[in-house]
Amino acid sequence: ELAANKKPSAAVTAASLPSQQCVDDDDLSSIKPSDMKEWITRALRSLRSNNHDDLSTINNNGDYSDIRKIVRSREYLSSALKIAHSLADQLSAIEEQRGYHYKHDGGGGKRDEQQRITYEPYYGINKSWSHYVSITCNKAVDDQAIDHLNVLCATFIEDDDGTIKGTSLSDIGRFEMMHSLGGTFVELFSGGQIIIANGGKLQQQQQQIATRSFSPPSTTCTGDINSELLDTPPRTKDEWLRAESPDTFELESAKAIIDAIGEDDELFGNAVNSENNDVVAESTSAIDDTSGSSSLFGGSAGKTFASRSQSTSPVQKKVLRMQSDSIYDNSLRSLGLPNALCDLISNMIGSTTEDSHDNEAYQCVTDVRDDLKMMLDSPEKYLSDFDFVNASIQWESDGEKVVGGCPILFGRDAELEALKESYHRSITSECEVAQIFGPSGIGKSALCDKFAEYATARSDDGGATGCIYLSGRFDRLQQSQPFHAIGSAFDSYCTWLSTKDQSMAKEVSSALKRDIGKEIWRLAAVMPNLSSILGSEYLSQKYDSSDDDAVDAQKRLRYLFCEFVKVMSICHSEAVVLFLDDSQWMDPASAALLNQLLMTSGSAVRDHRFSFMASCRDDEMNETHPLTNMLASVDTFGIKTTMIRLTPMNKDAVNEFVSATLSLLPRITRPLANILHQRSKGSPIFVKQLMVEMSRQRYLYPSLTRRRWVWEVEKIRDMKIPESVATFILNSLNRLPSEVLSALCSLSCFGTTAGIELIEALGAEVQQDLVKHLDEAVAVSVLDKRNNSYYFVHDKLQEAAYSAMNPEDRRRTHFLYGLTLARIAARERDDKLILIASTQVNLGGPEFVADDDQAVQVAKLNLEAGKMAIKMSDFFSAYSFLEYGISYLPKGHWDTNYDLSLELFNKSASCALMNAEHKNLNFLLDQIMHNANCANDKFRAIMISITFKMWSGQIAEAIKMTTSTLNDLGEGIPNLITPSIVEENLKATKEKLARISDDTLLTYPIMIDPLKIEAMSLLGKLFASFSFAGHITSLPFIASKMIQISLESGWSSLSPAAFAHWSNYLALVENKFEDGYRYAKLALSLRRASTSCIYDGAVIFCTTNTKIFVEPVQSTIEFYLEGHKAAMRSGATRYATLCAMVYDMSSFWAGKNVKAVCCAMVETMKQVKFYNNLLLLTIILPAFQVAVKMAGETGIEQSDLINASGESSKERNFAAKLPSHILNTSFHGFYEAFIFRQLERAKQDAETFYEEQSESTINMSSPMFMREFYFGLVSFWIGREKCDKKWLLRGIASKHALNNLATTASTWNFENKAFLLQAEEQFSQMDFVAAGVLYEAAILSSKRHKFLNEEALANELAGYFYLDTGKKMKSIHYFSQAFQKYTEWGALAKASTLSKYLN
Repeated sequence: ELAANKKPSAAVTAASLPSQQCVDDDDLSSIKPSDMKEWITRALRSLRSNNHDDLSTINNNGDYSDIRKIVRSREYLSSALKIAHSLADQLSAIEEQRGYHYKHDGGGGKRDEQQRITYEPYYGINKSWSHYVSITCNKAVDDQAIDHLNVLCATFIEDDDGTIKGTSLSDIGRFEMMHSLGGTFVELFSGGQIIIANGGKLQQQQQQIATRSFSPPSTTCTGDINSELLDTPPRTKDEWLRAESPDTFELESAKAIIDAIGEDDELFGNAVNSENNDVVAESTSAIDDTSGSSSLFGGSAGKTFASRSQSTSPVQKKVLRMQSDSIYDNSLRSLGLPNALCDLISNMIGSTTEDSHDNEAYQCVTDVRDDLKMMLDSPEKYLSDFDFVNASIQWESDGEKVVGGCPILFGRDAELEALKESYHRSITSECEVAQIFGPSGIGKSALCDKFAEYATARSDDGGATGCIYLSGRFDRLQQSQPFHAIGSAFDSYCTWLSTKDQSMAKEVSSALKRDIGKEIWRLAAVMPNLSSILGSEYLSQKYDSSDDDAVDAQKRLRYLFCEFVKVMSICHSEAVVLFLDDSQWMDPASAALLNQLLMTSGSAVRDHRFSFMASCRDDEMNETHPLTNMLASVDTFGIKTTMIRLTPMNKDAVNEFVSATLSLLPRITRPLANILHQRSKGSPIFVKQLMVEMSRQRYLYPSLTRRRWVWEVEKIRDMKIPESVATFILNSLNRLPSEVLSALCSLSCFGTTAGIELIEALGAEVQQDLVKHLDEAVAVSVLDKRNNSYYFVHDKLQEAAYSAMNPEDRRRTHFLYGLTLARIAARERDDKLILIASTQVNLGGPEFVADDDQAVQVAKLNLEAGKMAIKMSDFFSAYSFLEYGISYLPKGHWDTNYDLSLELFNKSASCALMNAEHKNLNFLLDQIMHNANCANDKFRAIMISITFKMWSGQIAEAIKMTTSTLNDLGEGIPNLITPSIVEENLKATKEKLARISDDTLLTYPIMIDPLKIEAMSLLGKLFASFSFAGHITSLPFIASKMIQISLESGWSSLSPAAFAHWSNYLALVENKFEDGYRYAKLALSLRRASTSCIYDGAVIFCTTNTKIFVEPVQSTIEFYLEGHKAAMRSGATRYATLCAMVYDMSSFWAGKNVKAVCCAMVETMKQVKFYNNLLLLTIILPAFQVAVKMAGETGIEQSDLINASGESSKERNFAAKLPSHILNTSFHGFYEAFIFRQLERAKQDAETFYEEQSESTINMSSPMFMREFYFGLVSFWIGREKCDKKWLLRGIASKHALNNLATTASTWNFENKAFLLQAEEQFSQMDFVAAGVLYEAAILSSKRHKFLNEEALANELAGYFYLDTGKKMKSIHYFSQAFQKYTEWGALAKASTLSKYLN
């Protein structure tokens, strides 16, 4: 109403009440309201008769404790709070109408009175408005009786003269309104036991509540609520004691404490406020003079507080207020009502017109309403009894619970909502990254923990659906441990799955074995608990270091991780969320893994729901940071990043934190919170540390008298605190016992966490009881102990403990711990400890090496760690270990430790190549070539050098080095491979193979001659170099040479690839499809028998190129997908993307749905771009453009094309000069022109294609037959339209080629194409009868062999034939069929071009 500029209503409606069931206006008018006295009576009766669990101890003997237990029950309190809030809301609306606003400023407040209100100062209670309260409740389920505990609304109803006791509500003074409302609340929450009688006397139904005396109370009554309900007899002194105390045990405990210590507040080091004592002492006579004969409750018999004149002194007024507060405190608290509720009523009655800003008294009813609302919304926080036993403020981990059970996250609603929105976008539409950043201690981890509560919860309202939430943390001191953060996150998932969900574990296990196969053992090196899902026997694969020489092993592991996440997403209905904390310590290998994981998930977001979040300290990162580079990379693929910056908490957020921590209403804690905000600048960790320190110095302490936390404002303001939170925390740690601090320093050397077994083993070796002292740190909440590990509850604590040591001692400790752990690792044969030991030694450095023997020992330790990291495919960590190992080698190491030096330098050079450390690579290679003793020892360096030259574009130099090395091995390669040399070599190979059966070939032994193995590796490099250089004519020679060596010396891992290339040559070049198909099957058999999988992708790709001519193309092209997976499993990304590209293009020609093909091409282009393969991009991009034009409206945005290609003008200019690019572009150009009947463009592009193809003496790419097919169709069309015999002859040549394929290769794949070319030839030669028959044959053959696209094309060309020969009606039939088939194919744009022939 205020927002709509309407006049606020004084009455409260049902809709304004929280947590209540609303009814229609008609229903509400039919329910008769009750006055407050009647409602209390009915509510008490209802609760007693229901005998709820909360009231199970109530007896029926009329004991007064019945009433006390009822009014403190959850049901009664909830209903009474609704009534109280409704009444306060009504008076608040009146207050706002009169223009009064109270602004909190922390100390007291400012009044903003648009319309000045005048009133008489008010210090006592002389009115009760309970008789003017009207309460409306909902009907019960049977729709007959009224449910008095289901309150709908409550309001003050004026008398007939429009007044309450002679005064209109709108004219009543503000503080009189506040006091009278407070008096009404007293009667309401006491269940009618305490009332305000006429004349202002505070009375109790049936008896007064005893304070100090146990004498029988007066029985003066003004109502019959209690007698009507209970009919209670008089009680004894002991009964009075039981009735007075909320809990006998609590009373006895309190008495024991007070008896033992004395003044209650002295229990916590604070005496009762001396100022109040002085006031009381000073005013004793004033009280005696004005009060007459004081009653038990402090009021004089027969008089009211209002009878005191305005001339009462300020001191007397303050005493009267204190006395009035005490009355209600004693009366209400004796009923066991919540302390906060008693304080609320006391602060209402204690409000005055002056000097009320220095206490907690209310200044306006609006604040009362707001506080009641908070009690209604969070009763567990504000209405719980104060826990004196556990009252303390101490460190807890971020996101955990602190005092009062409140979470640490405050003032982050907007950031949390942004995180939720990013999460939902990521798992429902487009892949997205959420980055939470800010300085240390700002609450990043707490925010993500709060999000985890939301994301992992399940709800029925369509909100959160539950997710698999994985979390890991990077650590500055654990960066060298391969994939520590990511691996630990997924390892925890494996542990959870194997222990909590056995059926799902079996499903995931089956999927992993099916999709990843035998390479899955490599993941177990990163996530050891994977064995609990798969079984240890499945992971007992022998590691072959030669695999890492042939492929990019890092890419292999990244792919395996992606497949693991894919399996998780498919097997689980929930989304997968990965959160990585402290990403400012992210290492390059982890960033590269995440890069591919996001790119892959983004490509398949609709099937694989994956979300990634990272938190980091951006003030500790630069533009070249791995995380920064990773986010920039994924952005180029359309994966956006939601940046969520956390800033210091504002005053309101700090107050929320303090309020929740102390379980006090925010209005009360605001002055303290403002001081904390000023001193801490809003840093959450600083605020918390301040409160810990305040509690330690007893400036913030629990009070027995007030039964809550209290504080000394002036002392807190004057506290001397360090400027930085780091110093603050360090000072706190220094107060710990020296043994505990020393143990914490030891733990900090391993980062923010370390396993208990590790600490126990280390302590035993260094003869220190580290576990005992760390457990003491757990007791004081500096550490957390869970999952068999110790954790610093905040990384600031770890940093403080780490900085407590001076730098030199710290490095020495690292070195000694590393040597100690190395001894344990050797003794226990614990490979995991080797990585930790090496890390610790390297954090120390060579300066602590004692002698050469120890230097060699440490170098060997780093070599072992480096080899382990290589096994885990983390070449960044491996390179670090190996470089450290080299740095530890003593002088003259090539002479004294030759084998160790050679292995360190060779392994380091391999890692430098993988990590593109080119400058250091050249140094390492030079050292090996200069110091190696023999040619065999130099071979590894030569292979690395050849690979480096190939990758850097120095193809000619790579070929020269390879041929030279082969000549040294006795496998001579001519400097110039002429056609005659190729032919002679091929002839010799054919003769050898002709004498050997396939069964014999499959039983050949494994190659063991190291020189022959080296020669095969070099020939494989040479084959790749010739491919890059475009020396296509030399490729059959290399494949033939490799087969000859294999026939002489046995099979190597490259032998299957050699036979695969051989099959390509026989089928695609010599058109010997039967022989080519034979050796393709042989290559696949050899591949299955091989123990290595590094060349599987190449074998499957090449053999599928051959099989596609012989087997049905629609099913055969699926092997390209198998080849893609096999290549990715081995890290051969070139063959992987090649398989994906050819599959997409072949799918288009095979007649698969055009829109699906377009979407697949987009994903393939993203992969091609991701792996920087420009040549493949130039091949697939023209095909994609044609497919998009054919499909028309496919839902693929133009931005997808741009993002997928990512080509710059420089790249396009370079690609335009490549012969393969020209051939490919001109083919798709004339195909598109032919389909859309653009004759001149078709003629121009077909001419370019013909000229370029005639210059190519050999082409082993597939499927070339589609180019031949469509070139023939275009040639016949141009020849007819232009009457050009040259083009007709070209068409006839294509017809003969397809006829030969249909005869010698596959009827299924080529018969319909041959028929259609024959029909076009007869049409061109004017043999219309033969042409008609052949068109029909082409249509039927296309349909029979399931080429939907070519069935559409044959119908279309038949339509043109009949249209040109004057048979228009017959042409309409074929055009109609073509329209239908094009539509079924998904070529909607093409189908629409035929509409003009159907009208």
